[in-house]
Amino acid sequence: MALGTPTSSFLVLPIASNHALIFLFVLSIITGLVMIVLFGYLSDQNAVRRAKDQLRAQLLAVRLFQDQPQVVLRAYGRILTGTGRYLRVSFKPLAIIIVPMLALLIYCDRYMGSLPFQANQPILLTARLDKPEALDNISLRLPQGLTESAPAVHIAEDNEVAWRLVASGEGNYTVNVLAGGQELGKQVVVSNNLAHLSECRLRGHLWQRLLECAEPALPANAPVRLLAVAYPARDIDLGPWTTNWLVVYFVVSLASALLFKFILGIEI
Repeated sequence: MALGTPTSSFLVLPIASNHALIFLFVLSIITGLVMIVLFGYLSDQNAVRRAKDQLRAQLLAVRLFQDQPQVVLRAYGRILTGTGRYLRVSFKPLAIIIVPMLALLIYCDRYMGSLPFQANQPILLTARLDKPEALDNISLRLPQGLTESAPAVHIAEDNEVAWRLVASGEGNYTVNVLAGGQELGKQVVVSNNLAHLSECRLRGHLWQRLLECAEPALPANAPVRLLAVAYPARDIDLGPWTTNWLVVYFVVSLASALLFKFILGIEI
């Protein structure tokens, strides 16, 4: 299925892969701003400020009265209770913020965690079945632009079949796997842009599907329990270092949150 057809279920962003770092920085800065604004709106700023002032006062007492053990011990006790008070007033907004943050991370990982395939790059498609005898009765129906570059490999001990494919050009393709009288589709993205990628289709395994799959679950009665393609991992290039996108995202979003904290005068 070619990219841009009405039935395409993937969104491909018109951002070249070498501009992914710019996109990541913009996303991280916006995330930092939204996080700090939400914290300020959801939290009792006066209570946060009082809890922090009380902690500062007790820390100052520890430094000023180092030669008076009884005063220092009382100050440490008040630091512990003050810390608990600070965590209590901060917990509610943090608990509310973390839910959409986790959803955002899962969604963005489907763009930033992996690279789409390139034209003429080998594509490995794997199907895992329930029964080994079904391995000989499974086949592919390929769209125009995708071809098999090697015979299928049967891995009996794992009930798996693997095909090596290659695409002649960019596109959002649907590969149909025929097994047990059913036709099951798996999408394969070939692009130079940031693309919403799904490595697998699964039967059952709800939590794994939420984390790893962006396509509908396989039918409960399907003889195939997994369809997967292995997209190349994306490394963010930072000059002498390469790292995962999440490292850059957390560092930049936290730094921008602290910056906006001072600009907007929000207590955290």
